[in-house]
Amino acid sequence: MPGRSVTAFSLVMVRALAVHATDLGRLYAAIATGVWVSADGGRRWGQPPGGLRTPAAGLVVVPGLPALVIAATADGIFEGDALVATAFAIVANDSRDSSMTSSA
Repeated sequence: MPGRSVTAFSLVMVRALAVHATDLGRLYAAIATGVWVSADGGRRWGQPPGGLRTPAAGLVVVPGLPALVIAATADGIFEGDALVATAFAIVANDSRDSSMTSSA
């Protein structure tokens, strides 16, 4: 896989792990540097060029739409191409109005 790659996550906190709906050897990991992908059941991992580089806390491959992966970050919800985990685009963010909060 082009981009950064490793053979194992050592001393990395994996915040979420997801499996592709139809390609069970394709795994996705949400970690502090974004979304990493394995195409061989977890033996090798890579962060594809153009992939999400925002710290991710949650991750899901949509069962009815196996070409779609969704990642939750502090900056919002991103969706991307599940085959390569690239082309992530924000689909929602926290737009709460700070003036609505009260202080004691």
